[in-house]
Amino acid sequence: MVNSCSLYLTQVRERSSLNTASAYERDLCAFSEFFAAQNKLHPNDITSDDIQEYIDGLKETLTESSVLRRLSVLRGFFKFLVSKGICSENPASEVKKPGKSSSKKELVVLDRKQIEQLMAQPDMGDAKGKRDKAMLELLYATGMRVSELLDLEISNLNLKTGIVICQCGKRSRAIPLYPLAVRCLEEYLENSRPAFVKENDNCPYLFVNVSGERMTRQGFWKLLKEYAHRAGIKDGISPHTLRHSFALHLLENGADAKEVQTIMGNADSATVKGYVKYVRSKLSDRALDFHPHAQRYKG
Repeated sequence: MVNSCSLYLTQVRERSSLNTASAYERDLCAFSEFFAAQNKLHPNDITSDDIQEYIDGLKETLTESSVLRRLSVLRGFFKFLVSKGICSENPASEVKKPGKSSSKKELVVLDRKQIEQLMAQPDMGDAKGKRDKAMLELLYATGMRVSELLDLEISNLNLKTGIVICQCGKRSRAIPLYPLAVRCLEEYLENSRPAFVKENDNCPYLFVNVSGERMTRQGFWKLLKEYAHRAGIKDGISPHTLRHSFALHLLENGADAKEVQTIMGNADSATVKGYVKYVRSKLSDRALDFHPHAQRYKG
C-alpha cells in the first residue's frame, strides 16, 4: 500500500500545487494506516464494502465536504492503480457519496438504558442467542471495529486474565474485559460454538455461523438490526454505533482520551477529538439543566 501511495503522490506532485499534494498525502496516509491496522496491506485486498465502511466512519466526525474530498482522492488513487495494472478494478467507484450539507453528522450513540435493552434481546437459552450475546458484549466491552471482531481467533482470548488481543496486522493491542463479557464468552465457547463447528473443529475463528464458518459482516449486521428493532431502538444503528457508545461512555466517566484512542486502535486522533467534543457538548447541556439559576429563570 505504501509503495502504491508513493507512486500516485509522485504524479500528484507533478501536476498539482504544493498545498493540494500535501492534502492528498494526508488523506492517503490516514487511509493506508486505517487498513494496515486491519492487515490489508495491498490495494487489491480492499473491497468497495471496505471503503464504504471507512467513508461511513469519516462521516461521523468530518464535514460532508471533507468526506467528499477524501472519497474523491480515493477514486483518483484507485483509478491510477487500475491504469498501471496494479489493481484490476476501482473499488471506490461504487461507494456512495454523502448528501450535500456543511454540517457534521450527528453521532448515533446509545445511552445506558438502550445498551441494556439491546443486550437483553438475545435468547440465552438458545445456541445462537449465546453467540450473539457474546458478540454484542465483546463489541461494547472493547470498542472494536466489526472487522476486528470477526477476525478474532480463539487464541486471541485469555479468559483467565480477562484479556482479548486484537491483532491489527503487525500491531496488536491487549484490551481488558469486564466480568459479564468474560462470562458470556465462556458460555458461548462451552455451550454454543461446539454445536456450530461440529466436524469443522479446525476453524480458528472465534465467532462462527450455524455452518461452522467464520461469521460474515453481513450476517452480523442482520442480527444487530433485528435486536435493535426488538429493543425499540429507532435510530439508524450499525456496528459502529457500539464503538461510538463505548468511547463516549468511557469519556463521560472520566477516561483519558489518549487511553481511549489506544484501546480503540485509532490511527487518526481526529476521531477521538470528535468524541471529546461531543461529550463536552452533552455535559454542557446537562450542566445547564441542573444549574440553579438556569432552573430559576427558565423561560
